[in-house]
Order: sequence, then C-alpha cells, then structure tokens
Amino acid sequence: MNNIFMTAELYDSWQVTTMTEIPSGHLNMLLQRKLYGIRASVAGKRGEKSSRRFDAATVLGIALVWALFKTGLRTEPIRRILNEITETRDEDAVEAAMSLRSSDTGYLVIIHELSGDDASTALDVFPLEQEISEVLGSNPTASVLLLPVRNIFARVEKLMDLF
Repeated sequence: MNNIFMTAELYDSWQVTTMTEIPSGHLNMLLQRKLYGIRASVAGKRGEKSSRRFDAATVLGIALVWALFKTGLRTEPIRRILNEITETRDEDAVEAAMSLRSSDTGYLVIIHELSGDDASTALDVFPLEQEISEVLGSNPTASVLLLPVRNIFARVEKLMDLF
C-alpha cells in the first residue's frame, strides 16, 4: 500500500483533473450537484484560484466515479454500484474506493441485465474471483463490464506521488 494516505497532502482541482482525467466541467458538476458524496476537503472563497482541495481518498473516489461514467454508465446505475460496494444506501464514492482499494480487488465485475426498463434493470457488482467464462456463461443476456480498479487506483496513486 502506498503512503499517500498517511500524509495530509491535498490536491487542487487542476491536479485532480490531471490525475483522474475527469474534465473540469464534470468535476464541477459532481461538486455542485453533490453527487456520490464527493466534496472538496477544503473549499476557499469564490474567485480564489485553486480554492478547492481534495485529499487522496477523495481523489480515488473521483477516479472510480469517472471510470464508471466513461464506460457508459450514468447517475442511477453508478449510485446503485456504489451502494453495492459499500453495502449501504449512502452512494459514497470515497468509501467505495477505499473499500475496493483495501480489498486489493483487481477487477470489479458489473453485470447489467439488458431486459426490462432502466428503473428495474438487474444489476450485480462483485470482485472478479472466478473465471470470466463462468461469469459470462451464467449471464447470457447481460452486459458484463470488467473495470480494472487496481490499475486505475495504481495509476492515480503514482501521479499523486509525482505531485
């Protein structure tokens, strides 16, 4: 495990967008709408340059949400995935990222049944612990998404070390 969580290092918005590859407009939207429990660790006065600062755990939460969004998932499925990971109803991206990171999960498997409307679509999320052929075979009518969370977090943490 990296030592980035033992320091009180904070990252500004520019660093966060660089590390996670989230466009600044999307980061602003997450913060303004208070989506997925993502908040700045320190928020300065309006008009101050780089007034928002984020701790390492929040940066990984942002990276997780952005990776899910880039796969084509949108707000409600992402909320449901975060709830599944944290086993709560809090849709907390930071808690979900920390849970995945501490479990050292390589891939997150998201099974999205394609039949039915969006509100009732079956969704299952779990760490990849079995052969992918078994997962696909037991879900013949579903979209199966493998999200390489270990590699996503490792990349972001490496960039944190550089900042």
